[in-house]
Amino acid sequence: MWSGNYKGLSSGQEDYKIEMAVWEQIGHETAGSVPLIPSTFSHALPNIAIELQYYTAKDLCFWLLHIGPYVLKNQLGHKYYRHFMKLNQIIKLCLWFTISQSNLNELHKLIIEYVQEDEWYMND
Repeated sequence: MWSGNYKGLSSGQEDYKIEMAVWEQIGHETAGSVPLIPSTFSHALPNIAIELQYYTAKDLCFWLLHIGPYVLKNQLGHKYYRHFMKLNQIIKLCLWFTISQSNLNELHKLIIEYVQEDEWYMND
């Protein structure tokens, strides 16, 4: 997610920047979602907008898979949200306990598409 605050880099010319007020709202919604999530799935998540440094890999994975799709839905440009959701789908497939050959073929196809889209977006 890009909020425009990283080592002085510009936000470019596309619609992938999340305005700070929106990112702060996403952080508030993330922290506020904790009472709604059974403790077997996750512990209290910090406010992602202001306490990202306290996130573990497990926290980020949980956020990416279960919270991000909802809080980012109308906040990213359509193509970037679709790209985010493809990454979400790839990670979910990778986390399956068993993967059939057809699932593996689908995963292979999705990863290739994701990388090609990513390269296209970076060179666009």
